[in-house]
Amino acid sequence: MKGKASVFATAAGATVAIASLCASPPLQAKELIYNSYLPPQNALYKGAIAGFSKRLAKESGGNLTVNIPAASLGPQWKQWQLVTSGVADIAIVPNHSRRQALVLPDVANLAFLTKSAQSSSQALWNTQQKFFAPLDEYKGVKLIALCVLPGRELGTLKAPIKQLADLKGLKIWSGLTQKTQIEALGAVDVSVPFPKVYEVVSKGTVDGMIGSPSTILATRTGKFVKFLTKTDGGIGTAIFSVVMNANTFKSLSAAEMEQFEKAAAGMSTVCGRAMDVGERIGAKVITKKMGVTIYEPDRAVLDRIAEKLAFMKGRWLAAAKKRGLANPQEAYDFYVSEMTRIASANAAAKPMKKP
Repeated sequence: MKGKASVFATAAGATVAIASLCASPPLQAKELIYNSYLPPQNALYKGAIAGFSKRLAKESGGNLTVNIPAASLGPQWKQWQLVTSGVADIAIVPNHSRRQALVLPDVANLAFLTKSAQSSSQALWNTQQKFFAPLDEYKGVKLIALCVLPGRELGTLKAPIKQLADLKGLKIWSGLTQKTQIEALGAVDVSVPFPKVYEVVSKGTVDGMIGSPSTILATRTGKFVKFLTKTDGGIGTAIFSVVMNANTFKSLSAAEMEQFEKAAAGMSTVCGRAMDVGERIGAKVITKKMGVTIYEPDRAVLDRIAEKLAFMKGRWLAAAKKRGLANPQEAYDFYVSEMTRIASANAAAKPMKKP
């Protein structure tokens, strides 16, 4: 009996050993570095970074996680390089930092065209997929989302813009995103980095700034910017591209790719919705707590501004044609149609909840 028991014990031990060798080791979470230069309270941060991080962890069962560095790994203008060099896996790229390379998405930056951030972001994404993607302006990265800010308006320190002549000679901050528009309207563009906006506004270095209620709120300039002249869709906007290192995405397993795609699906819409909510909150704060007056000029004034900026469409059509787009007008019409359709559907639906 003793010998038999010994045999059984040896066999059992061998079975356990074999089972241990055959068992799969626990999965180790893969960490993706998502660089950010935005503060956590920023609407774009909430839509493109915080929300996505939670969805990715949920879709992957915790296998794919996002690491957001405590401080940006590089300046705002170098986000593309951070991703393509592998310093970061994902980042939000300001399109105006790659103005020469990213020509086609600039269709969204035409004057009086932005109905809302959500409708514009979703429409631009749809247009990218249908018309722009084959021309590969995003070569070297995986495009995850396109986020279009609400229309940019004219903020002024002393008086609203009641006629086009009121803009002549005014020094306006635009951060380069609306430099063309500012100069076409007879004003002088003053471009300093976003963190310097408070300084140039508070010291009176400029007579006004381009932005929206959330811009005034974010820059804490409501004490100085007393008027926000509202146009019909903004004199332009700013576009941001959420991109991922192409090799990082290729390194994921098929299952991880699927999980990533599910988490990223609809990010353009989510970003736009978050920014629209931010604008509504911002408008209430700057008017009720900061004393900013939102001024709506006469239709004739808006028409004159539109006339001055009409050249922008023709310039984009020519640039898109040169880029290789077969029918730029068709792409433009599709973008406008999609934006209008989405904006109408949103208006007919129940009010959106805060993201």
